[in-house]
Amino acid sequence: MYEFLEDDYDPKITKEERRERRRVKILQQYEAAKTEEQTLTAALQKHKTKLESLLGLLDRNLIDSIRVMPSPPNMVNSIMMIFVKLLQCEKKLPEELPAPVIEEETLTPAETPRDRRKTKARIKVPPVIKPVEADKKDKKERDQWLVVQGTLQDSQGIRDAISALKWQEGLSPKTVETVQNLMKKAAEAHSELLVVEEAPPPVSILDRRQSIDAGMGVPGLADRSVGKLDEAAVTHASEKVGFIYKYMLALLAYHHAYGPVTIAQEHTLSLEALLKEIEKEEQLAKEAAEQATKEDGLTEEAVANLQIEIKSLQEKYEQAVVKKRSLQTDCQNIREKLRAMSSLTSVLKSQREQWTEVVSEHQSHLTVIANCVLAAAFLAYCGSLIGERRKALFDCIKDACKDLGGEGHIIEQEEIVDFITGPTLKYQWTSQLLPRESNFMENTMLATHTLIPQWLLIFDSEGISEHWLKTLHGQNDVVTISYYSTGLKNTLETAISEGKILVVTEADDNLINEDSRFKDLISKSADFLVKQDPIKIFVSEKEVVGVPGFKLYIVCNKKPTNHLLISNTRLLNLTPTLDGFTEFFLQHFLAIEKNRLQEDQKKFGQEVSEYMKSSSESEAEILKCLAESRETLLADTPAIKKLLNMKKYHTEALENLENARNSEANVLKSREVYRPLAVRAAVIYRTSMLMSRINPMYQWSLLQFLPVFESSVKQSDRTTITMLLDQLTATACLTYIKGLFANDKGIFSLAVLLEIEDSAGNVGPGEREYLVAPISETTAKSLPRTGGPPSSKRKIFEWMTDEQWQNLQVLAHHCSWFSDVFDRMNKDSAEVKWRQLSECDTPETAPLPDVLDQRVTKVQHLMLIRAVRPVRFITAALKFASDLIGKKVISDNSIDLGSIVKTMSARTPILLLYRDEPENARFLITDLACKRQQEVISLYVGKSGAMELKQCQMIVDKALQAGQWVHLHAVHNCPDILLSLLVTINGAKVMNSNFRMWLSCEPVDDFPSAVLQSCLKICTDSPRAIEGQSAFMKDGMIRSLSWITPDVLSTCTRGDWVPLLHNLCLIYNLFQLRGRLAPNGWKYSWTTAELWESLRAAVLVFNEEKLTVNDGTSPAPSNPQNRAVSWTALRYLLGEVIYGGQVHDPLDKQVINSMLDHFICPAACKKDYEIPKTKWKLPTCCFQPLRSNQISQVVSQIENHPPPETFEACLMHSMTDSNAPGEKYFFTQLAQIYEIETKEAEAELPATSSTPIRGSANSATIKSRDRSPLSVKTGKDIDLIETANILLQKLPKGWHKDYVMDRLKKLGGSVPYTYFMTNEMSMMQGILEEIRSTLAAIKTSIDQPAINSPTVISVAHDLLYQRVPRHWQNLAGSISPNPTNTLTWIGDIVQRCSHLERALQGRERVPCLWISIFSSPEGLLGTIMHEAVQTYDGAANNFEVFNFQTEITNRDKDHIAIQFQQYNSHSIRESPHEGMFVYGISLYGASWERTINEMQDVAPKSKFTQLPVIHVTAGPSQTDRTHCLYQCPVYSTRAMDDKPLFFLDIFNENVHYSKWALRGLCCCMR
Repeated sequence: MYEFLEDDYDPKITKEERRERRRVKILQQYEAAKTEEQTLTAALQKHKTKLESLLGLLDRNLIDSIRVMPSPPNMVNSIMMIFVKLLQCEKKLPEELPAPVIEEETLTPAETPRDRRKTKARIKVPPVIKPVEADKKDKKERDQWLVVQGTLQDSQGIRDAISALKWQEGLSPKTVETVQNLMKKAAEAHSELLVVEEAPPPVSILDRRQSIDAGMGVPGLADRSVGKLDEAAVTHASEKVGFIYKYMLALLAYHHAYGPVTIAQEHTLSLEALLKEIEKEEQLAKEAAEQATKEDGLTEEAVANLQIEIKSLQEKYEQAVVKKRSLQTDCQNIREKLRAMSSLTSVLKSQREQWTEVVSEHQSHLTVIANCVLAAAFLAYCGSLIGERRKALFDCIKDACKDLGGEGHIIEQEEIVDFITGPTLKYQWTSQLLPRESNFMENTMLATHTLIPQWLLIFDSEGISEHWLKTLHGQNDVVTISYYSTGLKNTLETAISEGKILVVTEADDNLINEDSRFKDLISKSADFLVKQDPIKIFVSEKEVVGVPGFKLYIVCNKKPTNHLLISNTRLLNLTPTLDGFTEFFLQHFLAIEKNRLQEDQKKFGQEVSEYMKSSSESEAEILKCLAESRETLLADTPAIKKLLNMKKYHTEALENLENARNSEANVLKSREVYRPLAVRAAVIYRTSMLMSRINPMYQWSLLQFLPVFESSVKQSDRTTITMLLDQLTATACLTYIKGLFANDKGIFSLAVLLEIEDSAGNVGPGEREYLVAPISETTAKSLPRTGGPPSSKRKIFEWMTDEQWQNLQVLAHHCSWFSDVFDRMNKDSAEVKWRQLSECDTPETAPLPDVLDQRVTKVQHLMLIRAVRPVRFITAALKFASDLIGKKVISDNSIDLGSIVKTMSARTPILLLYRDEPENARFLITDLACKRQQEVISLYVGKSGAMELKQCQMIVDKALQAGQWVHLHAVHNCPDILLSLLVTINGAKVMNSNFRMWLSCEPVDDFPSAVLQSCLKICTDSPRAIEGQSAFMKDGMIRSLSWITPDVLSTCTRGDWVPLLHNLCLIYNLFQLRGRLAPNGWKYSWTTAELWESLRAAVLVFNEEKLTVNDGTSPAPSNPQNRAVSWTALRYLLGEVIYGGQVHDPLDKQVINSMLDHFICPAACKKDYEIPKTKWKLPTCCFQPLRSNQISQVVSQIENHPPPETFEACLMHSMTDSNAPGEKYFFTQLAQIYEIETKEAEAELPATSSTPIRGSANSATIKSRDRSPLSVKTGKDIDLIETANILLQKLPKGWHKDYVMDRLKKLGGSVPYTYFMTNEMSMMQGILEEIRSTLAAIKTSIDQPAINSPTVISVAHDLLYQRVPRHWQNLAGSISPNPTNTLTWIGDIVQRCSHLERALQGRERVPCLWISIFSSPEGLLGTIMHEAVQTYDGAANNFEVFNFQTEITNRDKDHIAIQFQQYNSHSIRESPHEGMFVYGISLYGASWERTINEMQDVAPKSKFTQLPVIHVTAGPSQTDRTHCLYQCPVYSTRAMDDKPLFFLDIFNENVHYSKWALRGLCCCMR
């Protein structure tokens, strides 16, 4: 536009002269602008021609040839990434590709990129290339090139995108800026090829239009020098990519040339308009002059008057001009103020919205008070909690504050840190690489604030407090010392006097509360934290002057319980959550494997923190300035300008903050690739923490886990994430499982499986609880109600047990994924598949019905097995766990102390745990020391306390210098001395590298946590036969054979010596295996001590130096095979002394001797021997000539072909109800890990009966377990009344007290039998009366809800859900039938009453009795014994040897009164003259063949056989019993907890009694 001249308002210059001057000025400008426009247009045309020529070369063939390049140079990679980004910015390609990442060259602090470019332009110096790790750089380049190749896959699409590019009118500013920045970075990355060109100086027109610089990219505000890659170098790298690079350069050049042309054209047009306006004014002036000359002439007086008038007008004009200038100045000032105010209003608009929102949130003072109260409560009470418990307490406090705060915004837990400290400090913590997890940030805030002036008492079970505090306060400002260190007092005094931060670790809260060194310091904590003056305090009896700045942190490994110390300090629970552990492991992984990424994270975090601080400070300055000039702001231009400058600075800070956050977000996104690895590590470590709930000895500190984690993730660049996960899982689990007892290894494996599945989102609510206890109150509350009630509650399959049906009902009721499957169980031949699953040997590998394998998770699969095959659940769980963490990890029981000594530091003690075999630890250490020729100092630790500490201290001090091994045995007797010894070892300045500290102990609850977290733990007990673990025999045999020393092996050279040693180890492990497989297992605990003794016994018997022939006078024969060996003596030592020494049960001793007879004999030591029905033979290397490595060869063969773990291997008969002694322990401990209550549910469960009482009762539910069904006035009361009426009708009539007494009087007969029946009838009469009374009370309570007896309510609950009332079962005691359902249970009671009534008719009329219905069958047997003693006519001294004699008949109870065959074949029709006929006895382990009256084997996995009528008599003991007679024990129940009631005589002259003893043959009444 036109610029006014300096003399435009000069009154001495006429209007014509002024117009002429302006015309000349504008004409000169017009000519210059026209010339410049032509020049720029010509230059633009050249760029256009060049661009069109290059555009023709970019065809599909060129793009395809670039795409197939296998491994192009990094320069080619960078150029193609820039080219792709250019097309993306112009919206010709989708925004789905990452921006190219180009390594920037490191600059010195005082050197800028521009300085570097200028220097390289002046002096050609060989480039200095920063060394980069080759593998990381190659991987990065490959990843970038894969992105480019993926984009270039559609070559036609790329060509169309190039053609559609609208470059004729220039590119968008964003595109130009992005491409220029990327080219700049690429040029700096390849600095040796950098070409620096000086940009041409801007033309004069553009100097006056600086506002366009940012829009069109014209050099102005931008840097004058432009750096680019050498075109020749690019063409040399790839000719085709050179075309792309030239095309992009031409495109940028055309863009930069197009902007000035457009501006020049606009400027020329504006000058043409001004020239036309001046010409129009000249024409009007000319016409006015011509009109004036036509007028008549004036007189002199008129001329004089005219001159006076002109002068007056001139004066007025001059005054007007001055006034105009003044008004223009005022107007300009006002315009500037308005412009400034408009700008200020505009720039503060966003701030105004933000401030308005903040004010609206805090417009009520009650809201502010409520938030402050909430924050204060959080600081005071939430520090001692963590995770869900902290959140629950916070929510409780928040609910209370909501009533106080009204409708205002009450802060959430996620906002509490920002509310108390502000976001700036929070980002400062994250920039220090502290975990970003919310609980960890809260703990950091709780530790750093001083609003509560008390020292911090930290509960740190993971040992992370030291690193955490040093990160917060700085490495040099924190002094760390153990509470048990001898220099604690001096260190404390120094820290107080110098104002240091002191961290006391391994503190005991009870001891420190009474410690005189800390008493005064704890009481005066407020003086240190609040006052700024020196403070005088007493440390013990010494006065110390404290300097402000001193802080004390007390760290406890165990949760503090001293209430006095807790009240005087601030308790902080530093235990991380699962997310906290994940963040920690992710940061640690980046530190050791991706250091560059972590440095970028730290750098950008610091930038975010700095920019947040500067933005908050500038915002505070703006608010302060607005507050100070609130009334005079409109008239205060400097204040407005100051505000604008502040806002500009604030905007720049926000822009920088946004850029830093974007950069940080990219880094955080990059590190998310490795999060699965951190999650897996956190899951495994958290599972190890859960294991400490079942045994505190299982503690595993974070510092112990980190080396395992580091060794598993090494060389992560060369391994996939999946392989790293598998390697980490196997290594970590194998390391931890070495320190677990055998019973707990399976629990840990299942827990790891559940936690890993949970981290993947595959464990729903209540699924853990269902695995532990399907029918429990906790499970009913935890499972969701998505499935709805099942359509069928009647058991539809007769082969399915009530337990299986009830478990499936619970699944269908709560789980939507199973409800439809449950409804289809009896349709489309689904029954066959469910039955196969229920009866197959390996349900864990069998396919699930209805193709559930493809739809359910592993946990849901286990839930189905838990429901259908609960006995096989542990096996299935361990199978699934072994698939995840490795079968070898679960089954590996080897102990390699040699490798442990090599890898562990001399400062790390090794703790050997034992429960039953303390001698194992001593043997392992002694054996290893002997092999290494290392001196070992062993000491048994007693309970003398100070004396033990003094003695151990002396030994350790000596061993540290001499490099000896120290073994402290039984340290559980005095574990407190270990803390002082640990401080001594860690504080030793001079230590021999051969020194090792060995500790062995039993598990105890009060073992110091600091010691457990510093030791490597190994369990030394021998492998145990655990339910679900199938590698017991293999591991047990390998461990047992390892005890055979070369001295034992060289004792004898006989051919059967090595097979005998093998069989001794085999029988030791088979004894333990039989304990798991037998119905009730062994009640004895055999350890390696028995194995060692058995080896010594074999050495004693087979020692060649002591063997003699005949009378011993003749010399020993040269052939050792002919020397006399007493196998009987060896079996006697084993059966009666070693293994049988602790056996008191004659039946168990009989089994032991039978197994020894089978395996410890010459036949079992031959090459062709095999265990019956297993086809397993001894390893062939047992029969080779004796060599020193023969045992190693035997171990190798056993690893490939281990002995079978079957019933047949233990010489037993296969059965279905094998004992699982660890099953109850397994579920109990698993429930303890997850804090699950296993109390049986009383409500919210579907009906469990297979025969419902009434259809409507089946669908009844109770909403609350605390609500009595007696108070519900719905259809349930009708159901209960009808149920009570039905049960009352079922009960026998006339069973009252008078009726029972009258029948007993009529019984007569022998006094013992009458007394026995009196007790039985009285007990049954009491049961019936209690049942009648409770049912009547239920009917009455429906009309009178006030009656609320706990017993009646309990019975009503059970009846409503069709369960047999527990009260009735407890009342019936031992005669209670199986609690299948109420009607069946009542029917069984009625049958028992009917049989009792029949028994009252007399033994003459009822010759056969149902023995299992009596509450005291011992009384009935006592009656038989009493009658036999009374009628016996022998000598009186034979009474003590009376016992029961039995005979199994071939008749049922219904035929016994018609015909009975006795020994003398005499037929009778009445009851026996001696003894009694009984029935109702079940046989386990065999079957009775009635046709031949003999015991026979049954089909495998048969449950039991019902025996026919048995004739029981009593008489003197028979001394002529042969080896063919087996006395089978008869127990009252299958549990076999008590002694046998009597023994059943089983005789077969062709079968040795040991067959039935090995079978575990037994009988049960119930």
